[in-house]
Amino acid sequence: MFCQLLGSNKDYVSRCFRQNTDTTFLDYVNSLRISYVTDELRRNPLQNQRDLFFNAGFRSKTTAYRNFCKYNGQSPTEFIASLNKE
Repeated sequence: MFCQLLGSNKDYVSRCFRQNTDTTFLDYVNSLRISYVTDELRRNPLQNQRDLFFNAGFRSKTTAYRNFCKYNGQSPTEFIASLNKE
C-alpha cells in the first residue's frame, strides 16, 4: 500500500529507503515501535507489556521481545528493573 501511494514498486522503494537511511524499512518501523514501548514503560513501568507491544503494532510477542532486546540491549524485565534503580 505504501508503494502504491508513491506510485512505485516494492523493490525500488525498499532499495531507495535503504540507500538513504542505511536501514531497512521494517527495521525503521520496528525501531519506532520499540521507542514507543520504551517511552511508555518509562512513564509507567507497571503497564502490561503484552498490551504495549500490541498497541505498538506487534502481532507476535516473540518478535516484539526480540526487537526490544535488539534496540535496548536488554529484555523488558531488565529494562524495568534498571528504571527502579534510578
